[in-house]
Amino acid sequence: MFYFAVLTYNRAESLQALLKSILDLKFPAAADFKIFIFDNGSAPAHRERFQRSSFFHHPRIVYKYSPLNTYMRGKCHLEDMVSEDWKDQQNCFLIHLDDDVQLTESWLLNAWTVLQDNGLDACGSVVEFNGETFLMGQQTLDLIYENVEGMAVRVWDWHWQSVPESVAYSRVEFAGHMALLVRMETAARVRHEPRMLAGGDDIDYSLALRKAGFSMGIAHRAKMVHRSLHEQTAEGFRTFDRVLGSWRCFYNKWGVVRRSACFEAGVTSQEWLRLVIQPQAAPVGVKPGLGLEKDRG
Repeated sequence: MFYFAVLTYNRAESLQALLKSILDLKFPAAADFKIFIFDNGSAPAHRERFQRSSFFHHPRIVYKYSPLNTYMRGKCHLEDMVSEDWKDQQNCFLIHLDDDVQLTESWLLNAWTVLQDNGLDACGSVVEFNGETFLMGQQTLDLIYENVEGMAVRVWDWHWQSVPESVAYSRVEFAGHMALLVRMETAARVRHEPRMLAGGDDIDYSLALRKAGFSMGIAHRAKMVHRSLHEQTAEGFRTFDRVLGSWRCFYNKWGVVRRSACFEAGVTSQEWLRLVIQPQAAPVGVKPGLGLEKDRG
């Protein structure tokens, strides 16, 4: 059984394009599937547009509407929905999906085959950008130390990594959850962080998988398409307080700051680093630096 979990907000057209791509997938022989959608408080026009579509009454689609936008906490609600249906069945898989992606016809077969053949617990995607194909993740998290007011702070940033040639997949330390296949037994043990509402939730999920002893890869032929309908970030989603709170939570868990999140917060790089590492932001009982076995840089 394959469980597709989609978080959506104000993207009726994008959601329908994604659902069509799921229904067009090639599946392993005799495989069944369900699609769970958590609507994160979409405006009435978007909700009604989706309800008028053929997807709304599809027998394999389960749709749940929240009158409030729970932001990235919606991933946790999706995990609850899938967990209630799963009931410890064997040979099941969860696919995390964003609503601004589409899957190519062979995406599932490629990701599933790589996962099964190589004993992986999670398998991510590749994406095309400016005519070149890249990993939607990173083989290594290249960390550097930066001095912030006399304190050595570990800093990380996203950078594109080209798909290696002549091999079927890459082992990775980080796989984005825009389109991520995970064994259900793994997904049941590692859940998304409910405090990270607007940033860092996908790398936090990868680090939590690694800390729990699970392995990740990216299948080089598991291609997704990102924002083909020219989607934009939802207005009001990445507020300063929400972005800062999310990345402070990440720093308090892992002892690492993502530098380029300063652009989302609208402050300079140095000001961002200083804001994130403020000690009073650390929740009681949480020790920074857990889960990263080695530093680079």
